[in-house]
Amino acid sequence: MKEIEENEMKPKNIKVFVVPGYMSKEELEEHGISADATVEAEYGDKVIKGRIATLAHHTKEYENCPSPCNNNEVVPLEDNSSILISHIDLDTLGGIAALMGRKKEDPAFWKVAEFIDLNGPQNLYKVDEKVAEKYVAYQAYQAEHRSPRFTEITDVTNLVNEHLDIVDKVIDGDRELIEQGKKWDKETKEKIEACLVYENENVRVFNSPNGVFCSAAYYSEKQGKVIPSTVTRNGKFKSVTVAMEDHGEKLSAKDLVQELWGDEAGGHRGIAGSPRGQEMTEKDLQKLAELVNERYNEIEGKEEVLYFAPDEEVIE
Repeated sequence: MKEIEENEMKPKNIKVFVVPGYMSKEELEEHGISADATVEAEYGDKVIKGRIATLAHHTKEYENCPSPCNNNEVVPLEDNSSILISHIDLDTLGGIAALMGRKKEDPAFWKVAEFIDLNGPQNLYKVDEKVAEKYVAYQAYQAEHRSPRFTEITDVTNLVNEHLDIVDKVIDGDRELIEQGKKWDKETKEKIEACLVYENENVRVFNSPNGVFCSAAYYSEKQGKVIPSTVTRNGKFKSVTVAMEDHGEKLSAKDLVQELWGDEAGGHRGIAGSPRGQEMTEKDLQKLAELVNERYNEIEGKEEVLYFAPDEEVIE
């Protein structure tokens, strides 16, 4: 009886659209779309605002708002409403589920989803193990079912509901999904750590011949703590990237790459890379790693020099 009542309360015929770039109300109306609600429809400093609800938290206007997935004041929409999003991830999905009236309650899970969204996956070791298992289980599913790169307004309602079904199962503790998550997590970490060529208290240095993403691998199992930066060479694209765990509060990643390679190198304070189209070698990786290490030592007042011994040189 309770389940029937809950289903009757859920809004019907809710549509979800990905909007890949910022569009004004008038531009959306030209496409026959009404922004009844938006979830993380943030594009740089611009936000598509919803007529009823705007769930955002990255831009300056909304930076003090909770993450959409952990906003407990969201009210389900009316029947036949539309939700606009910029991308699909767990935070976005939590906000959509609330607007659809189908969000499965698990305060600990959604709190962790918000924490990781704001602070990065390198901090997952700080949360309860059982909750972390659920989080990783969904991430594993998402990694194996990546959404296409949307270049135009696209109805993703069915895709979103498929993902939400998985989220529901994960929250319920589906053993198969959780075990798959553990396996995926272990294999992913092994692939990343296989690319590690050097680490100290300032930086973790990776050479990734096949393009394995290593930039967020701040946590060092060997040192048992988070390291402030990573420097990675992506062999697939022949590029070099520096990333900062504190999002660039102490050191600007952009300033570091531009010091080496000029204004054509760029990015943000938190993550930046070599000039587009310019092939970077292992020596370039070494130069950037040594510069990052040197700057951190200057901040800490240390004199240690990062040195790649002959048998430790970065070899692809």
